[in-house]
Amino acid sequence: MSLIRCSKIPRLQVGVIPPTGAGERLSPWIRANNLQLGLKTHLKLSLLYRKQMIALTRENIIVAALRLFLMRGYKSVSLVDVANELSISKGAIYHYFTSKEELLRVSMHFFFDRLEANYKELLAGAGSLRTVLQALLVEDVLEIHAKELLGVDNTCGIDHIHFAIEIVRLFPDVQNKAQKNHAAFCAALTLKIQQAVKTGEIREDVDSEALSASIVALLNGQKSLGFEFQTSQMRQRMLNIVWNMIAKLGASRRCIDPTHTDCLVC
Repeated sequence: MSLIRCSKIPRLQVGVIPPTGAGERLSPWIRANNLQLGLKTHLKLSLLYRKQMIALTRENIIVAALRLFLMRGYKSVSLVDVANELSISKGAIYHYFTSKEELLRVSMHFFFDRLEANYKELLAGAGSLRTVLQALLVEDVLEIHAKELLGVDNTCGIDHIHFAIEIVRLFPDVQNKAQKNHAAFCAALTLKIQQAVKTGEIREDVDSEALSASIVALLNGQKSLGFEFQTSQMRQRMLNIVWNMIAKLGASRRCIDPTHTDCLVC
């Protein structure tokens, strides 16, 4: 995670991190990096850095908690576990969060906000609907983004289903946030589908809203299946079924996997 840089601070070098504190502790860093700063800017830089470190530490706690909650389950994770994950004290967590319940709520809102930003960026792009569906259903880009955010690789299992069941029962407000997230996802995907209708990429009689809901349901439901149903080959076959139902007449029996030459249906 990179620190937020302030363009108003002159000649800050990327990757160079000043020490904590102000006054004399910051002056050697300024001299070492040839920064000619007045006292006012000097103090602003120190204050900015302290704010950055506070924000960075808080986000580190959120991400570490999310990672443990998703991998072990909410009840199986304590604040001591989160602290040990970051090599900090339990008291440091209480500096930002009053309880494990608050940490969970903030973490889930953080996660949904990042997820929303990812799919909005994907759907707002100039790519075709086919490209978007390939990214969502086959390449599983949202899952990739989530694992990058959490700092885990594909060997780490994230138990979405049991975690969701546990959280929905304990935290109705988090369930409301998830539902709003799904509704916003469907709305954005519906617009993309309507664009595909206008450009002639798919059939004109497609119910864009129902198709959007079906794709989101497929995307979420796929995670409840066994691993044999989550291979890239199976994902591609499932996408082919969807595409063959919505593509324009004459193109509906074609495989959309670019690596499959002269393939009618996988």
